[in-house]
Amino acid sequence: MTIRPSRRDILLALAATATGCGLPREAGPASPLFPLGVACGDVSVNSADLWSAFLGPGPLTVRVWPRDDETSAQTFDATLDDAGIGTTLVRTLSADTAYAYQFSGGDGVLSDVGLFRTPPTADTLKPLTFGVASCARQTEPLAPLAVVAERYPLDALLYLGDTVYADGAKTLADYRGKWREALARRPQRLIRGATSVIATWDDHEVINDASGDRLDPSMLGAARTAFFEYQPVRPDAPTRLWRSLRWGKTAELFVLDCRGERNHATREYMSREQMDWLKAGLASSDATFKLILNSVPISSYPGALFGAFSDDRWEGWPSQRDELINFVDANTSGVLWLTGDFHMGVAGRVARTGPGSTQVEIAAGPAGSNLANPALSYPSPPQFDFASSINNMVVLDLDPATRAARVRFIASNERVLFDHTYVV
Repeated sequence: MTIRPSRRDILLALAATATGCGLPREAGPASPLFPLGVACGDVSVNSADLWSAFLGPGPLTVRVWPRDDETSAQTFDATLDDAGIGTTLVRTLSADTAYAYQFSGGDGVLSDVGLFRTPPTADTLKPLTFGVASCARQTEPLAPLAVVAERYPLDALLYLGDTVYADGAKTLADYRGKWREALARRPQRLIRGATSVIATWDDHEVINDASGDRLDPSMLGAARTAFFEYQPVRPDAPTRLWRSLRWGKTAELFVLDCRGERNHATREYMSREQMDWLKAGLASSDATFKLILNSVPISSYPGALFGAFSDDRWEGWPSQRDELINFVDANTSGVLWLTGDFHMGVAGRVARTGPGSTQVEIAAGPAGSNLANPALSYPSPPQFDFASSINNMVVLDLDPATRAARVRFIASNERVLFDHTYVV
């Protein structure tokens, strides 16, 4: 009888691999020719994008199996590009099923084992658990990522930007180097291998305080190319970040691009096309929860220091901000804003009074930073319920039966900084 490794066995093995030890025999020994581990992204009820970086010779294949039935494993060819990135889109999966996968190189060397779960069908209501992270500076310990990977089973990881700090990069080679440095870190390998990823970008994937209309187009293009190379993202249109993903009738996720389409001349925070797409999607969605993955906060933040930097977030672009907040108030329910960027975990309402005062926004992170947000006074009641610059990531539990969203901020030492349930 074959004893298959459990989820925790595999994650512990991934941790061992990242520090130089081997995987248990059942999982297969991981080779240093796969220096960035594995990842899976933008899964659907029957498909998943599988990803790894490989330094050895081709061909490259990937083996995929239901976690409870390894005898049903399937093997697929992977495409290896000029950056050494191997990918394949698997289209033969079953809904609401836990899978494992592992890449194999031309000499028979093996990658880490990755885990993911496919979403339930569109008419299914069931509880879901997502991890939410941002601001993972690659020179910092990143301990919250490892803690959540090892302790909290996740349906998916929502990466809200600043997955890499690529400041100083200008060319595609520069950006590739920054991504390789970031993803080689043990916590990144653990969290990306533990579940599927749904990602957008923020400024540090390009340069600090990036705005699409104020960057050298070649630099912005290089940063965008590197993002799509190193994150397992399946765009609805080539190089377009904004897209939606369905997780049963429980949740629909709207992934925004809050950096690449800014236009100071017209005072558009995002293109009219993206804005109209978002409003139409929110209005037509029958999911209990509408999660808006928004890399920079939409909430109003009082205080002189916050006001000085308002142009870098929604608050400095009042026309489109008011348009969207008013639309959500008037046309839909179950909206939960998820954001990063601030180097500060925050939970509260979008506005203290008036439009947006019943909408909830959760700012996750920093997952790894030595730069605490220098706010002279942190956001406080009655608008905000929690604020902290302690390194963290969020575990978000969604219960469609009660419309309850439980929000837990998890710190590096496994301490729960904040645990609160919002009914949306």
